Amino acid sequence: MNMPTLISLLFLFTSVSTQAQLESLKNSTGKFGFTNEIGDWIIQPIYDEVIEFDELPYTFAKLKDKWGIIDQKGHTVHPFEYSKINNLDYVDSQLYSVRKDKHYGLVNLTEAKLLTNFEYDNSFYFDDGLFYQLGVVAIVYKNNKAGLINTKGIEVIPCIYDKGESPFTNLEDYFYLVRQNGKVGLIDTVGRQIIPCRYDNIAISNSVDSAYDVRKKGKYGLCDSQGNEVISPIYDKPFYFEGEYAIARLKGKFGIINLKGETIKPFAYSKESEAFEELIKLFEN
Repeated sequence: MNMPTLISLLFLFTSVSTQAQLESLKNSTGKFGFTNEIGDWIIQPIYDEVIEFDELPYTFAKLKDKWGIIDQKGHTVHPFEYSKINNLDYVDSQLYSVRKDKHYGLVNLTEAKLLTNFEYDNSFYFDDGLFYQLGVVAIVYKNNKAGLINTKGIEVIPCIYDKGESPFTNLEDYFYLVRQNGKVGLIDTVGRQIIPCRYDNIAISNSVDSAYDVRKKGKYGLCDSQGNEVISPIYDKPFYFEGEYAIARLKGKFGIINLKGETIKPFAYSKESEAFEELIKLFEN
């Protein structure tokens, strides 16, 4: 090993060792600072509260009821302007949710780096099972709209959906219901829009594979898994397909349609039982 490399490694080891030796201590007046291994004050006890360095180059300290970030020499790296901090150790012990005024941002304490602007209405609660293809994400709210953010502070789904009690409702393993301006749509597990937000309700079809019953203005139709509206929402009540055909009601009359939405038997029957007799004939033929 050459001398420059040896000196570099020695410097790195010394630096890490120094970081590991700083410990917080409270003085007789109740203020906190940091001492080295022999008890000398390295960072003077002027803080109301501190977080241990834990071998990191930076940590949080509280001064006059506000949190900021300091380095191991006591220099202020981020000003004392955060009203609240929260360690997100569920995903990464160095990620912190920080509050400034009435909004939240995300900080990576390893680099003392602010990953987001202070623009979110809520703290961050990360989950690795919410959108599994997006990895570990958290639901965030901005301007009363909901989206998803990852641990790098990137909005993987922009804040464009209605907030509501559950802004992303898992419809099945691969799709989620979302709302925009009160209308329901469907997105996939990476946030791509499958069905535009233009319906009053969307449900998995009980009679057609990989299809969705949709309702709009009290009328019923059908969309396929690609989001195509294969049957326009014009029918008075939900319909149930038996094979290729279903009895539907339009303007108070019953008829028969196929999976393409084509009218097979005209809407001329006053009773559903009459249309059912025609349905039986189709299967017999």
